[in-house]
Amino acid sequence: MDLTFGELMQAAARNDERVLSSASLWACEPLAGRVICQQGINVLSVLEVLRKEAERRGYAPGISMERSLT
Repeated sequence: MDLTFGELMQAAARNDERVLSSASLWACEPLAGRVICQQGINVLSVLEVLRKEAERRGYAPGISMERSLT
C-alpha cells in the first residue's frame, strides 16, 4: 500500500488527486469493513465514490487509456 488508510481518507478530505491514483484505494476493502468512523462518516461509501471517480478519470487498475492534458 502506498498510502495508509488514514492517509487515504485525509487525502480525500483535502481533495488531493493522488488519492485517485493510489494503489491503496483498491487494496483496503477488507479493512474498510471494520472501520468505524467516530465522526459518522460512512467509510465504504467514501471508498466507493473515490473508486468511481478514479475509474471516470482513467486511474483505475486495468484501465489503459491515456488521459488528456486539456
